[in-house]
Amino acid sequence: FPLAAKFLRLSFHDCVGGCDGCVDMRNPENAGLEVPIRALRSIVNQHSGFGFSRADVWMLAAIVGADISQPRQNRINFPFQFFGRVDCDSNAFCLDENGLSVPCTEMRGPHRHIPEADLTTRDFFRFFRQEFDFDTNEVVALMGAHTIGELARENSGVDGPNGWVLNNRVLDNEYYIELVGGNSIEDGLEAFIDGAPNWQRDFENNSDLNGIPSKHVWTGFPENTKIVMLNVDVAVVRSLNDSNMNANGQVSCNFIRENRCPHAEGALQQAARYRFDNRLWLEDFRAVCERMVNHGYSRPVCPNGQVCRLTPL
Repeated sequence: FPLAAKFLRLSFHDCVGGCDGCVDMRNPENAGLEVPIRALRSIVNQHSGFGFSRADVWMLAAIVGADISQPRQNRINFPFQFFGRVDCDSNAFCLDENGLSVPCTEMRGPHRHIPEADLTTRDFFRFFRQEFDFDTNEVVALMGAHTIGELARENSGVDGPNGWVLNNRVLDNEYYIELVGGNSIEDGLEAFIDGAPNWQRDFENNSDLNGIPSKHVWTGFPENTKIVMLNVDVAVVRSLNDSNMNANGQVSCNFIRENRCPHAEGALQQAARYRFDNRLWLEDFRAVCERMVNHGYSRPVCPNGQVCRLTPL
């Protein structure tokens, strides 16, 4: 289901600042989101008169996308329990990147800071803590969403038609297998680090694309197939900081062995747990997704099997 990853990405970008059914397409970090927005527009229109907002539809699409992308064996249930999110265009105006009032629409929502791909490890985890109140383990779990989907140069500046993993249509723990080494959780830190795939630093020259900056990325070629990792992916398991990554995202240390980047203490160990336990990751991913898609709202106690209304904070 190729749209599943796009629905998950849309839900995250929408929920920065609170899930409100609007993104600012003038923000380059949102490039490409017009595809899932347009794909869902007819469903939004069909349910607009039944107390189901556009934001509700977007979040439902993300949850369903995750649910149906799981492996066929040992699946878990991704329930959709809450509705009542408020769309931004119920407000009189939104604030653009200059703080000026503009009309609110699905693609012209309030300007919000979306984390870029070249954050240091510290800044990366701090963003999620400040925005969503996610702890380290929750952030590591959420990043596993990159096990599905792909990257396009015209959107992200990265040529990644195969995405982050070999099988980029199945929502499983392969993302962590590509970042963490070893044969079992008992192997220990050195095996987790130097037993990992040898990601190579690379450079994506985008001088031929208008408005798309060139990017420093990481590439791997398992089974002679190119897959990629962004600096924020590497930051899950390696400590990228101002001494080993410059302002342009160029990293001076290697992923493994000689001159390797220091490991991300705590986050690497959690990624290792997910690398060896797909069920654990799916359950934690489900939990953090539920928190994310309800961001900006108070959740009532909702009995299993029922759907309950959220209250805006």
